[in-house]
Parts: sequence; C-alpha cells; structure tokens
Amino acid sequence: MLIIMATTAAAMIFSSVGILTFDSYLFRENLGRDLSALARIVADNSTASLAYGDPKTAAEALNALRARDHIVAACLYQMDGTVLARYVHPGAKQGCPPEDRSDKLRFGSSEATVSYSIFIGAKRYGTLMLLYDLAEITERRQLYGTMVIAVLLVSGLIAFWLSSNLRALISDPISQLVEATTSVSETGDYSIRAGKI
Repeated sequence: MLIIMATTAAAMIFSSVGILTFDSYLFRENLGRDLSALARIVADNSTASLAYGDPKTAAEALNALRARDHIVAACLYQMDGTVLARYVHPGAKQGCPPEDRSDKLRFGSSEATVSYSIFIGAKRYGTLMLLYDLAEITERRQLYGTMVIAVLLVSGLIAFWLSSNLRALISDPISQLVEATTSVSETGDYSIRAGKI
C-alpha cells in the first residue's frame, strides 16, 4: 500500500508541477500579447489628442483602462518628454513609468512595462507607457495550486481506498499459503493444503 501511495503521489506531484509551470509560461506569453494589443488600441485612440495637445480627451482615452484592475498607470508623453495625460489606478503606490522611446514589453519581478510609440503617418508625436501589476500571475498560481492540492488529496484518498480493498485479493491468498507452510513445517503433516479462494 505504501508503495502504491508513494508512486501515485509522486506521479501526481510531478505532473501537477509541470502543468503549473507550463500554465504560468503560457499565461505570461498571452499577457504580453494582450498588453501590446491594449497599448496599440489606446495609442490609436490618443493620436488626435497628442497632435492637438488636448489633455482632456487624452485623459478620457486613458481612463478607459480602469476596466483592467491590474493596470497601475498609463501615461502619454509628448515629444518634449512632458506628460500630456495620465491614468493612475486608485491606491497605486507608483505613478508614471519613465519614458522609453523604443517599442518594447519588459517583464520585471513584480510588474510589466509596455512602451509604444505613437505616429501619425511617418511623424512621431509621442509615447504611451503602461505599467501592469503582475500580481495576477501570483493569484493564478495560488488558485491553481489550491486546486492541485485538493485534487491530490482526493486522488490520494481514492488510491488509498482502492489499494485497501484490492489488498485483500493479493494478501489473503498469500497469508493462507504462509499459514499452510508454517503448519506443514511445524507438524510435518504434508497433507495440509491452503484453502482455494
């Protein structure tokens, strides 16, 4: 039973760790694509605001990001490096990330930063910077970890129940055979037979 339980638990733990690791990797990749697409959409909606230097409509475009709980900040930088408009999530400890004029997505230990250049035709008008809190990945790992532990416990109980019930099929005939051989060796009576099950 111990061997069966140890084998079952080891197989399930290794497969669960593999699934969690692969899911985290895929989720991070999808999150990167999602953030890049979101930056493109917001940037496209902010071109006129940047071209005319209109902070009010730029702020309206950025405020649409409040629908995403994990966006910490979004800032529109003009060509001279000044901030035209910003959105900062209520309760955020951080403000606008510093401007980066190269289009890229950078993952840090606790946040992701997206920089996206805004062009009208061939002329550059500014940069959109997004700061995203990666606590979502941690929350997802915790949720999946809890689910894996629950499945592991239930599977362990089922394996224990099955091995307890199936143990009798193997151990009962063997124990009867041991009893018969012990009786034969103690009494010298070779007519003793193990009962057929």
